[in-house]
Parts: sequence; structure tokens; C-alpha cells
Amino acid sequence: MPRAPHPRPRRLSRPAAAAALAAALAATLFTPASGIAAEAAAPAATAGSDPSPVRVNQVGYLTAADKIATVVAASTSPLSWQLRGAGDNAVVASGTTRVHGNDPASGDHVHQADFSSVTRPGDYRLSVDGAGSSVAFTIQDKALYPQLGREAMQYFYFHRMGTPVEGQYLQHSAHAHAALHPGDSSVPCYNNWCGRRAAERRRLLGRRGRLRHLPRQPRHLRLDPAQPL
Repeated sequence: MPRAPHPRPRRLSRPAAAAALAAALAATLFTPASGIAAEAAAPAATAGSDPSPVRVNQVGYLTAADKIATVVAASTSPLSWQLRGAGDNAVVASGTTRVHGNDPASGDHVHQADFSSVTRPGDYRLSVDGAGSSVAFTIQDKALYPQLGREAMQYFYFHRMGTPVEGQYLQHSAHAHAALHPGDSSVPCYNNWCGRRAAERRRLLGRRGRLRHLPRQPRHLRLDPAQPL
């Protein structure tokens, strides 16, 4: 008995797909604070100060991701490192650093220590001979930034100009404020930036004012409004 043809998913036009995506993001990321409190929200990522020259990601590393520390050291030769358990100080991995050299952004001479081979969840410290030890950090198989999407959109919302920013859409309602620069009718380019960078702007935007270098969505990717983000 022949099978009935499988119905193809309905394709959305680009404007309709964009509108559906915007609506889904707005519903997901701009939930009022009362709704957020009702959810079992994951704790926000936090990190303390790090005075050590052995610099690690204090929020943590994912088990399957790269794990690279930056070591501030004047040595021009590789240095030995040991990854130790934060509780028992047992060595779980060791190796030597790769000399990166001078970092123009910070002015430091730095090395890199790659311990990506370690995938066991736990709390660790990285010790480097002649440099010291890092602060304790975690390797875990859970999301490190569970609220990243919401927090990113709240950042952009917080920096809106010309419209009030309401506390019910922020993590901390005390950051709400009235519309900034409500009387501005013209915002010229700073320090004649438009004149000096006009050629670069034309190269990026093209004659029609659209970004040239943004990749197009592949044809096989279709937005299903019923699918949760």
C-alpha cells in the first residue's frame, strides 16, 4: 500500500520569519520581573577578583570546550604547569606553557597553558612553576551562562535613548530611568567621523545602505514559529 506523501513544512517569507523571530525573542527575553521571579531561574554567572599572574576563566570551563589559561611571566622559555584538585591538591594533569610573547593590549609578556584534555567535572587550580597558582575555578557539563540571552537583550534595552526604561523589564528595577535626551532632533557624527570614514562606510554598506558581508540564511533553514527557541 503506497504511503501518503509527508507534508512539507510551510515556508515563511523573510519578513514573516523575521517578525516571528522578533516576537519569540520579545516574549522570551522581556518577561516582566514578576514573571522572572516565578520562574526557576538559574543563578547569574559571577566572578571575583584575580590578583594571580595565572589567569583563568573564573566563571568556569565546559567539559567539552577548550580550556586555556593566560600566564603573565617574563620568561622566554616554556614553563611547567600542573592542574590540581582544589580540595585535595592532587595533580590531575601537567604540561608546559606555550610562549605567546608580548600582548599589545595589556603590555604584558604572556604564556598560554592548554589543559583542554581534562574533561572531568570538578573544582581545580592551575599552578605554574615560577609564576604561582590561579584562583579556584570549575569545569562543568552544565551551562556557564544560562541567562546570557536574556541578559544581553536587557543590556541593549537598558541603553535605549529617547524612551523610558522600565524597571519591570530589568534584573534590578533600581536601574530604571526616564527617557534620555528626549529633545534631540539631530545627532551629528562625532568629530567629523562621517567625513573621514565615508569611504569605509560605503564599502561596508554598499550603494543601497545594506551590509554586504552578512551571510544569508541557507535555504534549508526554515523558521517554525511553533518551535521554542
